[in-house]
Amino acid sequence: MGGADKGLLLEGGKPLVGHAIERLLPQVDKLMINANRNRDSYERWTYPVIEDVLPEFPGPLAGLHTGLLTCDTDLLVTIPCDVPEFPRDLVARFRQTLKAHPAAPVTWAIAPDGEHPVFLLCKKTLLPALENYLGQGKRRVRDFLREAGGVPTHFEDGAAFKNLNTPEALDRGQPAA
Repeated sequence: MGGADKGLLLEGGKPLVGHAIERLLPQVDKLMINANRNRDSYERWTYPVIEDVLPEFPGPLAGLHTGLLTCDTDLLVTIPCDVPEFPRDLVARFRQTLKAHPAAPVTWAIAPDGEHPVFLLCKKTLLPALENYLGQGKRRVRDFLREAGGVPTHFEDGAAFKNLNTPEALDRGQPAA
C-alpha cells in the first residue's frame, strides 16, 4: 500500500478500521486497537489504542503479544483491519472450537481459500509460550499457532476473508482525513 496506514484507508467511504470495529463490536465485550502510528487518528473511535511493546515492530505476533499483555479478560480475539467482510459469527465459532478442545490455547480461521492465522481467539495463558517463541527470534504466526497446540476453526466462505491489500481492491485508496 505504498507505506500507507491500512487502517485509515477508505473502503466504501469509511476507513478500514471503522469496518473492522463495526463488524467485531457485536461479537465482543471489549475492544482495543493495536496501532503503531497515527495514534490520534485511531483514538477518534474512543477505544483504547495500544502500541506494540516490542521494539522494531516485529510483525503480527508483536501485536498479539501486546494484546495479551494489555487485555484484562481470559480470551483475546484478533483480526486484521483489511478484511472488512469477515464472518459475523467469527467469535462464536472460535468459542465453539475452544469449547470442543479445552486443552487448546488458541484457534484460528481456515477457509477454502487457505489459512487466515491473524484471525484468532486465544486464551491469556498463551502469553508465556508466545514470549518464549518470540525470544527465540521466531516470527511466523502459523508456525507458532501449531507449536502452541492450537486447533483451527473451519469456515466455508473463503470470500469472507477477502483481503484488501492493494489500492485497486479499495473503492478509494486515500487516507481518512
